[in-house]
Amino acid sequence: DVTISGAGDGVGPPEPDFIWFGITERMQESMCLFYFQFKAKPLKKTPDARVQDCRPNSWWNEEDRNTVKEREPADYAVWRAANAIMDVRLTKMKMEIHDRIIAGETEETMPYVQRGCYNETFGSDGV
Repeated sequence: DVTISGAGDGVGPPEPDFIWFGITERMQESMCLFYFQFKAKPLKKTPDARVQDCRPNSWWNEEDRNTVKEREPADYAVWRAANAIMDVRLTKMKMEIHDRIIAGETEETMPYVQRGCYNETFGSDGV
């Protein structure tokens, strides 16, 4: 769903908002959305030449989070917003896939659904 940001040069149509973005800590989910959004057949291996290694933040305590919030408030706000948007888009994707499965679609008719992106996708094998 491409939404319009309202930005434009006054001559042509406004520029669309971002259709897709990736979050380093959530690269697998990001790629699931990418393939689904663009109806692209998943690659066997996600290219990682431009992906930075990210230190895990799962071990952070509340003090660590507060330090980031204080030192980098804009970055933290963008990161939180991006994660919220991704959560909504993932939920929407899963609902759409679920509805398509109920309607009788199969793995062959949805080759852009990457295995592992949706647990109920193609039967009970937990793909």
